[in-house]
Amino acid sequence: MHLFFILCLWVAVLPFTLSCTTGGVTECQEAPMVPGFNLAGEGFDVVTMERKRAYVINMETWKRKKDHTCTLCNNPYMEDKKQKLPLAVVDWRALPSCKLQVISTVYESSEDFVNNSQTSVEGSWKVGLDIPKGASIMVGGTHSKAAKTAMEKSKQDKFSFIKQEVHYRLVEHPPLNREFSRTLKCLPNVYNNQTKPRYHRFIHTYGTHFIKKVQLGGQVKSVTSLRVCQAALNGYTESEVKDCLDVEASGTVKMKVTVKAEAQYCKKDLNQRHSKQKFHSHFSDRYTEVVGGNVRVSDLLFSGDSDPEAFRKWTGSLKDTPDVITYSLDPLHLLVHKPARKRNALKEAVEDYILGHALVKTCSRKCSGGSTPSSHDSCNCVCQPNQQMTSHCCPTKPGLAHVTVKVERATGLWGDTFDHTDGFVKVSIGHQTTQTGVIYNNNNPTWKSTFALGTITISMSTELKLEVFDEDKMWYKWWNDLLGSCKVHPKQGSHKGICPLNHGTLYYSFTVNCAPGLRGDTCAEYNPSAMSPKLATLYASRNSLNVTSSLLRLIKMGQPITNPLLYIGKLNGSDNEALDHISVLGEC
Repeated sequence: MHLFFILCLWVAVLPFTLSCTTGGVTECQEAPMVPGFNLAGEGFDVVTMERKRAYVINMETWKRKKDHTCTLCNNPYMEDKKQKLPLAVVDWRALPSCKLQVISTVYESSEDFVNNSQTSVEGSWKVGLDIPKGASIMVGGTHSKAAKTAMEKSKQDKFSFIKQEVHYRLVEHPPLNREFSRTLKCLPNVYNNQTKPRYHRFIHTYGTHFIKKVQLGGQVKSVTSLRVCQAALNGYTESEVKDCLDVEASGTVKMKVTVKAEAQYCKKDLNQRHSKQKFHSHFSDRYTEVVGGNVRVSDLLFSGDSDPEAFRKWTGSLKDTPDVITYSLDPLHLLVHKPARKRNALKEAVEDYILGHALVKTCSRKCSGGSTPSSHDSCNCVCQPNQQMTSHCCPTKPGLAHVTVKVERATGLWGDTFDHTDGFVKVSIGHQTTQTGVIYNNNNPTWKSTFALGTITISMSTELKLEVFDEDKMWYKWWNDLLGSCKVHPKQGSHKGICPLNHGTLYYSFTVNCAPGLRGDTCAEYNPSAMSPKLATLYASRNSLNVTSSLLRLIKMGQPITNPLLYIGKLNGSDNEALDHISVLGEC
């Protein structure tokens, strides 16, 4: 999977500076709020990586009760206009520049993508929570839109994912939002099976965490799903696709392409293929997220040709409509100071919710056919690359097939006038030739000889040729007599054949098995390596399972999970699915 990012950082958190001062009553009433003032203090769900649009911190109040003053800051992007801060914000400062940089990352599986692509959230979100650690347990972001897209695609074929992107702190005891405080007060002081639905409704509304520190600006994240073996058949590697998409994304951003040879290679490659389309059109299975600004095109990062001004206008709109590009999160229970029982109950409910949506990594199949588990990912099979196979175990070209020929027997041969036939059969395909042993003095020989001809390239014009000879090794005759031959065009599958000779008949069979990733009569068509429907229903992604209640108990007890499939029964129709139909802000 290839993921491309562009990050444009307009407003960020730095220590309090002289650009912010205390404003008088009239001055404060007339001043607008700083852009994005309400983007911190919001509830956040680390399972879906979504802001909940419900506030746990009061971000509307700016007036100090004591003297009705406020904090005013100069915004250099708005002609040094004075703008006021919410009381809950302690630090704010505008950065002097916009950093535009295309950053690319390749993820070789959807599980790798889920584990490592959540770059917008700082890793400290687990602090304050007792989340068990384990190489096979995946938590956080497991049900985000990008993750679910990648996981579903992974069931359909062998994908890599290419990610590309262009790249204020709250006070320690912030004032709570009134509605949040009321709902929190209504929660029971204990978390158990009876109170679990009420706690989960609370989490459904407010999330698991609150946004404590933010960086504002704009970001474009583009995830290109690449069918690895289909790309290999067309002569592309992951790195070539990534590099050429980088070049085209950089062109949209109007960045100077530092590797000119790379750009020339991509253009030359397209010319050689007589293609008028660019790489982003060839590889267009893409999921795009744009954060901040006003967007008017769907594929912003690759809009340089269709709408040359789109990216510039987007960056220009960020000073008025920035959004959160990085989050620092704290768990919601840290906002509950007393009673301690409720604080602990909310902590347990959040942990339960996160673990209940975790994924357990388990391989859906074993490596076979000479492939071995990758040292980086035991579920990812790799091969020793050669002329027929890439390191991802993909065929390097169409038509590759394993051909096996079996020479069964012959009847009614006539090779010698005064003696029986000393018969043998020659088998030829392409540049390969092999033959059976000689059966002496027999007009009805049975060879039952099998020839595994290995991996060869077949096409509509490929011929499998069988020739029957009578061996002669006389002092007066040193050549063999050809008793007859036949030719057949090999096609995928198992076939039996009869070859009429000048005198007699040859019986044979052959099998053509397309190389993995190929199908069709001559193995010229791409064949996705989809999971079986039964496995696809069972698995959340190609190599991960949703956590069930049985697995959750083991995880909480810290016990090793040797075979997760033993604990996968019918998944509980959990409270979480029903929550979509519940609209409750809090009930006492």
